Amino acid sequence: DMRLAAEAGLVGRSDRGSVYDRFRGRLIFPIKNLSNQVIAFGGRIIADEDEAKYINSSDTPIYKKGEHLYGLAQARKGITVKGRALLTEGYMDVLTLHQFGYDNAVGVLGTALTPDQIKRLSGFTSQLTLLFDGDRAGRKAALRSCEMLLTRGLACTVVLMPEGEDIDSLLRTQGTDIFEDLRRNAPEGMAFCVRCLRDMAPREAVDWAREFLRQVELPELVSRFASTLSTGLGL
Repeated sequence: DMRLAAEAGLVGRSDRGSVYDRFRGRLIFPIKNLSNQVIAFGGRIIADEDEAKYINSSDTPIYKKGEHLYGLAQARKGITVKGRALLTEGYMDVLTLHQFGYDNAVGVLGTALTPDQIKRLSGFTSQLTLLFDGDRAGRKAALRSCEMLLTRGLACTVVLMPEGEDIDSLLRTQGTDIFEDLRRNAPEGMAFCVRCLRDMAPREAVDWAREFLRQVELPELVSRFASTLSTGLGL
């Protein structure tokens, strides 16, 4: 039934009303819910065509992209056993991590980290390791993710990939030892935030700190965070 296929985001309709396969010429990544049912798809371009590298299913009656995490159905046991989740951005990153034994890895789905995703993860663990690219965009996304996790009372560490490397290339060319070193030496979330704030203009840093403290959900954490921020920023 083409109407159902369109509603499920599998096919699109052109301006002329004809139906086309949204995921043509792409490697498909099934996205599952916690019951292991396929609810959506991601697609990576295979040929070097002038199209978006990745496309994802749009929201449908059974899928809201800000609520789910890629690989959570497969990683839930690993997260529970290890007491920690590895959180990354891409489909391939999640697959590579699982291949190298990191069965507690999950990925955000084509969006920045959302409150719904955090809520879902916090049902399994309160400890997260964030994995981001080491470029400016990666650091900015890591700072925003730390802010969202810390203000909700979760703990995190931040691993930034070395320049020019991603998780896939790092693990395949250098193995797990380098990755384990990065994880071992990863700054705790608040320390990472302070490091980022020192690179900002003083006024921008103070505004960030004020807004951060305003968002903290557990009142008993406010004084501890305020103390760390004031010491780190020399205020």
